[in-house]
Amino acid sequence: MSKIRWFILVVFIILVVTVCLGVVVLVRDTQEGNGINFFGLKEVISEEPIKGPDRGEWGNDLDNTFRTLTISPTNSDVVYVGSEGNGMFRTLDGGVNWDWLRNGLKHEGSHYPEIYDMAIDENNESVVLAATTNGPSPIYSDEYSVPVTAGIYRSENGGDTWTQYLEGLPNSAISSLIQFPGVLDTFVAGLDGQMSSRDNYSGLDNFGGLYISRDSGRSWEALPIPEEGVENRYSKLLVRGEKSAPILYTAGLVWEKNQGSYQAEMSNVGIGLLRGTYEGQTWTKINPGDAFVLYFDVSAEGNTIYAGDLDESLIHISHDRGESWEQVNGRGLGAIKISPEDKEKVLFAAGNGVYLTEDGFQTEQKVLTLEDGVNDIEYFKGDPNIVYVSGSGLVVYKSVDGGRTFEQVANLREMIDGISSSAW
Repeated sequence: MSKIRWFILVVFIILVVTVCLGVVVLVRDTQEGNGINFFGLKEVISEEPIKGPDRGEWGNDLDNTFRTLTISPTNSDVVYVGSEGNGMFRTLDGGVNWDWLRNGLKHEGSHYPEIYDMAIDENNESVVLAATTNGPSPIYSDEYSVPVTAGIYRSENGGDTWTQYLEGLPNSAISSLIQFPGVLDTFVAGLDGQMSSRDNYSGLDNFGGLYISRDSGRSWEALPIPEEGVENRYSKLLVRGEKSAPILYTAGLVWEKNQGSYQAEMSNVGIGLLRGTYEGQTWTKINPGDAFVLYFDVSAEGNTIYAGDLDESLIHISHDRGESWEQVNGRGLGAIKISPEDKEKVLFAAGNGVYLTEDGFQTEQKVLTLEDGVNDIEYFKGDPNIVYVSGSGLVVYKSVDGGRTFEQVANLREMIDGISSSAW
């Protein structure tokens, strides 16, 4: 055998041995929870504060706030908002000053998990929960367990520090979160049955559906749902009715898979709008026909429902808890929020604007323009004159006249960029 052939054979053997060693290290570090390590390239999971990605970088498309806008039930000056990779934020003075909340949040590489929804414990407002869209991975399975940064985060000091909780959760993104009022320590989370913690782990125990926690978010178990709703995404949860017999509302959607990836558009082939009894003993399908309902709201007394149809760009209304529907004027393209005191007064998003109707969609007026789009709208329960709006670009607006006029109270992207790295 020539020297050249011997040289090629030796190089080939070295490459094979290197690959085998890399796989062994990858499996070992994955199972030990140390992050992914292949050929010495390791994504280390850490809690050390980081800035997170700029808009447009990996892990942050548009600086979205998603559905995270959350107001204290007793103090309109206390507001939380999450982000698309930069952690969470809190104001204690109605938006004059903002705190950047990251202590205890895990990150892998350059970005935090997306914070998609938040909830404050009405019985103890120091307790705050945050839902993230990265799945927590099946912690009970060494074979498929991938260390991740997401799941449910819980704070016992109003957001100053956070602790990750995964017990009972499957490998699914968490798209919504709500507390059952009047039921101590009880929260419900909506999961995405087509979105897992990593692209190549899609389909491994990433069940959709609803999960309940009876210990303030520390552990979770599945609620009964209709069989055809298992692979749906539940990105909105509402509770209405008497505290002794709460009614749960949600809407199930389905991701259209594209060669195994969840990076695709959604379709309206999911289970649709649902009304259920406490803990999911019974469910009633109340979707308005074949409407593609992503955004909806239910009036305080629980009878009137406004549901936006993304396919037809219109609003459906029901006055009997979803038993019958009619179409009304209006564009159902984004967030919808009913005033706590007047079911005909509704703020809703369409395109880059927030609109107000005070007569049940007979007339409407544009009250706010957000250049990059509207993410969330929230009334303060104690005074419906106070309203907050959050939008892409990490901006927050506030109204003190019931949504007729707004002023900006935060540009959190500018705040992040203005903080020295020594303060991270």
